[in-house]
This record gives sequence, C-alpha cells and structure tokens, in this order.
Amino acid sequence: MTPLLVDGAGHTLMSSRVGADGRETLAMTFDSNPFLLHHAILAHGLVEWVTKGIYLGEYRVYLTPQADDLYNDDDLFGGGSYRMKATDVTALQTWQLAIQAIGGNAGFRVAFPFNGSFSTLLDTLSIALTPVSPTYNFINHTWTHQNLDTVSYNTALTEIQRNDNFGRSHFLNYSTAALVTPEISGLLNPNAMRAAKDVGVKYIVSDTSRPGWDNRGRTSGSTARSSPRSCSSRDVPPTCSSMSRCRASGQTSTTRSTLRSGGEI
Repeated sequence: MTPLLVDGAGHTLMSSRVGADGRETLAMTFDSNPFLLHHAILAHGLVEWVTKGIYLGEYRVYLTPQADDLYNDDDLFGGGSYRMKATDVTALQTWQLAIQAIGGNAGFRVAFPFNGSFSTLLDTLSIALTPVSPTYNFINHTWTHQNLDTVSYNTALTEIQRNDNFGRSHFLNYSTAALVTPEISGLLNPNAMRAAKDVGVKYIVSDTSRPGWDNRGRTSGSTARSSPRSCSSRDVPPTCSSMSRCRASGQTSTTRSTLRSGGEI
C-alpha cells in the first residue's frame, strides 16, 4: 500500500495498492460529493489517476475574484470600519503579480466593483491606484452604494449613470455592460432594472440566497449550482442576463468556472 494523502497526524486518507494481477486500486477513507471543498480540490486528480493523464480536451481555470466597495469603507465584525489604504494597493499588486507568475495564471486579475463618489483628487487611495489601475478590472457598483430595492427610476438612473461616467473616465478595463448592485438589491424593482437597461447594462449579479435564483444547469455532466441564465421580464429586462452570486459569501461564478485543482463549481 502506498499512502497518497495523509493528515497532520500522519493518518492515511488516500492510498493505492497494486494487486498480484497488476491492477491498481485507489482507496479513500472519507465521503465526497460535488459540493464539498475537498471534492472540488481532488476530483480532477482522480480522473487523471484513472486515465493516467490521457484524455481529450483541456483543463482550464477561469477565476475573477471581486473585491466590493472600492473607495468606500466597510464595517468591521468587531466594530468600527476600514477603508483601503495606499499600502493595501501595493500589497495587492505584489500578491496579484505572484499569482500571475504561476503557470497558466497570466490572465488572472482582481475585479473591483467601485463607488466613485468616495474618490477625490487628493485621496491617497485614489492616487495610489491610478498608475496600476490598468492591471485590474472595474465594475459599476453605483455612485453612493445606494440600496436599489425601493428607489425611483430617476434615483436609480443617477446612481448607475454617474458611476458609469466615473468608470469610463478613470479606468481602462471597464465596461458599461456590467453592474453589481449594492447588497444585490433592486433586482425585483422595475424602476431600478429599467434604469440599468437605459444606461446600457447587460449583465447583473443575482442573489442565490433567494428561492429560484440558484440557476441550476447542466455542464459537463454535472449539476452547476451557479450558472448564468436569461432573465424573465418580471426579474430584470429581457436584454439583460444575471450572474448568480451568494449574498453571504459574495462569490460569483459561471458554468465555465472550475477550481484549478478540482472539479466544476
């Protein structure tokens, strides 16, 4: 028996054994299903073990982490608030360059949903971000982080349009077509959705914590918990698509997103 995976105490979690007839057996001492993290990490390796790495097609990873509320401050769990500083920009740049240096990750870049009203000419965060902004992606997150659940058409239009003007004038990697609404709000407010459409928005993040918004679909023979769907007229304008996102975790994925060392999510 050859241990393949052990825990911190040295207990064998996965092992392989070659029988007298030459057949190799892989044993795992734990349960697994497509929604568990260890399955996502190990699943692709299991396929490679069975096929000895020989199979048709390619294994690719497309991951774009989003860091909401750029320029705005956020509440801390233990009290108080925190806003990015110039030193955070430097640290993030160092981290992203290190990730991009890993084989296959050259196209990796962080995406920032931003609130432009909190940026000023003398703001040290804005000054530090300007020269490195072409290395990131930017997404409209409304001008003042206004909740859009009950706002009027004019309020929603102002929030989305002013931030769109800011994005187009400040960032190279920005598109009017994408919108992340604050707190995933406004999705069932016709005023907000009509305003988004009129500005030119085509893709909106949806809320997977609500029944019916988990967008289950079929990809590569497995059920995808988060996948894009076309929106009905009661949800958002038919010219828009929604991208599933969990309100609690703030993570976004599409049907083509996979973990680098794991299975489909």
